[in-house]
Amino acid sequence: MRSIQMLGFLSTLGGIAICWFVLSDVGPETSDAAGAAAGLVILLAVGMFKCAAIVLIPSSIALLWPAVRQRTYFKGKFWFAMWGINGLFSIVYLFAGAYVFYVWLNLT
Repeated sequence: MRSIQMLGFLSTLGGIAICWFVLSDVGPETSDAAGAAAGLVILLAVGMFKCAAIVLIPSSIALLWPAVRQRTYFKGKFWFAMWGINGLFSIVYLFAGAYVFYVWLNLT
């Protein structure tokens, strides 16, 4: 469970870093080709966010039970802090997915 939480955390940080580095150079004077390339790289970041959501949401919910935490040796301040941060990421992923679903329902 610790490796799953760490993998989800690193995937989220990787997606944020990719978005930050790619979008920091895009401005009004950026050419169309460079903007399109930035969009393609953002698709990679969205894929990383999807993988993180698929990993983090079920594992964060499973850690709510003390038996699971005890069986997987999930204890200590560091791991509980990691769980808290990943829980926030999971909530953001759930709200983002609900918003996309809401927009999709309204467009069809």
